[in-house]
Amino acid sequence: MNKVTPKESKDQILAAFNQLLTERKKSESKVETKEQEAEKEKNQQLLETVAGYTIDNIVNGMAALQLDFGSAMDELSQKLETESGKLDELGRVVRG
Repeated sequence: MNKVTPKESKDQILAAFNQLLTERKKSESKVETKEQEAEKEKNQQLLETVAGYTIDNIVNGMAALQLDFGSAMDELSQKLETESGKLDELGRVVRG
């Protein structure tokens, strides 16, 4: 029967540890690769989305938004005037 010396045992443990460390790094690399693939796919989808954008489309969209905003402000202004009128009427009734 062969006797295992502490030095040989230590060397075997270190070799096994290094092998496990290498395998773990490989598996982490695979995970990073999957994350990179997901990021590439996300970027590809974004590129496909923005491919249809043109300056004219953006300017027209902003102009429409400005008109919608103006209309919403007019409507809110009218509602505020109506409610203010009601408050004035109520104040006159309370004062007598």
